Amino acid sequence: MPVCFDFNSPRGCRRNPCRFTHEKPENANSHGSASAKSPVAKERRVQPIMEAPNGICRYYYNLGSCKRDPCRFLHPEPGTLGTAIGPGSGFLLSSTQSKNDTTTSYGERALKPAWFSVVAPSDALYHLGLICAPRATFTRPSQVMKFVNLLANAGPRDSTWDEKDAQRFLEIVSEGHGLSRIEAILTFDPVVVQVDTSREPISFTSAYVPCLGYLVSSFVLDSTLATRVNSLYGLIHTHFDRISTIITTCMTTIVEQKSFKDRPFGISCGAEVFRTLIQVVVEYINRFKSAFRDHRSLAPLTESISSWIDQWKAGGFVDTEIGDGHAKKVVMDKIQRDLHRLLSMATRESAAITHKDGSQELKVKKGPSSTSIIGSLAIHYDPAGTLRSDGPRHDNDFEDIRMISIAPTEAEMMCKISPFLPANIPGAPHHLASESMERLLDIQFRLLREELIAPLRLALQSIISDLLNPSKKTPLHSLLAKKGGRYTAETGHSDSVMASVYTSVDPVAITTDKRGVATELVIDTPPGQARNRSASQRAEYWKAISRKRLMQGGLVGLVWASRGNAQLFFGLISSSVEDLQSSSRESPDSLRIRVKFFDEL
Repeated sequence: MPVCFDFNSPRGCRRNPCRFTHEKPENANSHGSASAKSPVAKERRVQPIMEAPNGICRYYYNLGSCKRDPCRFLHPEPGTLGTAIGPGSGFLLSSTQSKNDTTTSYGERALKPAWFSVVAPSDALYHLGLICAPRATFTRPSQVMKFVNLLANAGPRDSTWDEKDAQRFLEIVSEGHGLSRIEAILTFDPVVVQVDTSREPISFTSAYVPCLGYLVSSFVLDSTLATRVNSLYGLIHTHFDRISTIITTCMTTIVEQKSFKDRPFGISCGAEVFRTLIQVVVEYINRFKSAFRDHRSLAPLTESISSWIDQWKAGGFVDTEIGDGHAKKVVMDKIQRDLHRLLSMATRESAAITHKDGSQELKVKKGPSSTSIIGSLAIHYDPAGTLRSDGPRHDNDFEDIRMISIAPTEAEMMCKISPFLPANIPGAPHHLASESMERLLDIQFRLLREELIAPLRLALQSIISDLLNPSKKTPLHSLLAKKGGRYTAETGHSDSVMASVYTSVDPVAITTDKRGVATELVIDTPPGQARNRSASQRAEYWKAISRKRLMQGGLVGLVWASRGNAQLFFGLISSSVEDLQSSSRESPDSLRIRVKFFDEL
């Protein structure tokens, strides 16, 4: 029988079954290796661990190198192949953003460089293994850019990445050679604002900041691998002085030039750069309580970040547009809240150091850092209620917290103006006397109440916007077609709030229970296991999920839409877990719940 020609070729035989004989060459020894006289003898000793896609060199696919010169099979690099290989290959990219495409869509979940290209999770893990291999070199900027592209893919919560892929990715980059790759980027020399082809630098906004962005991505911050995450932030603690110098030098240049233009990669987004810097510093301070004592450059860095943002907000920068008017306002408000949090932490830690050792370098009331922070807060101070120059924000905005209704109102939830959230810092602007008990209670009440209603407010504003949008391609309309599900409300250029949406609400009865008078509602059962055809499975689902969805005592909002208008009603869920289980057994398509509304329907 004839010998199969493909069997001894680099690509191997793909016929199953094959009508030819699969035999080794006559010059193969007992170990299955070819004779040393063969030009590819040494390569045949290496058995690839997995099949390569059609047309791809299986040695390069598995080992990252090939000694044949020339090789008649493809040697693709990350970001260069696209979808041209063919259906089902699933190799590198599903889509690619051109270097000249400088637009950034509102609502993206992580900082992506302008040259970013999408890589499938399996391929990202494969190429990450090649880059983090013990013998792999990692000194050239091109190697850094490939690694950063993988980080940018693994950072956001994307539908193509699941928890298992993200956890495996984190495990690789947080140990051994993966950790050394992150360290090499954080301490790289030189890091510049615009890459000069005559040198060997890496870009600040297209490589350095995206690397920091991975450290504050949702998959990292929400990971249960606390030790691995702390090892990543340990690199920041070890090399903070170098990192601070790089950030200060590059950001000073950007602010002086008033441009986030990054030749040859495009124009970066200033909002994402500042968001990343703030969050990295905040997470670092949270994990290392001695950060301010160990690194005296940390306080000046927080002060500089505040100054850079003030200059950026003044306008005149060459920058990627965030979005329309509402989207831009949401992003700016989010950055301002994050900055306020950072400044509060800086003041608190500085005060603790001053109190402990009497240091005069970081004094709270007289030091330059405190003066700058309090001055920044005074500039953006917008008091509550009638004390505000333009009057109250809404019908539940008062300077006296005793007049504020704990239950939110419709006008309050639809108000686009940021609520009054005073800073708990000595010397910060406030309408009540300093160091008084009334002031402390006022601050704590407003902050705790905002923590309760802020997610629902942001979700409702986005839902109402989609509901009144004549387009039928909004996220809400797709959920309505599915009769409910998880709604994601974009609250910034990289942040979002998720809320459960239940459709076809029908008030059917007025009932009484231990909470008083409640309204019984019939709603569509949400998609998923709640619609299981087995009554016992549906009951088990609601028992398991009752602490997360339709929780007894949880705050809910009812959107009642009619003729282009929408009304809001708020209440607390009265139904118990047993009530949900009993109702779920009756039908897979509908569910009965009781809600005690604050206002009459």
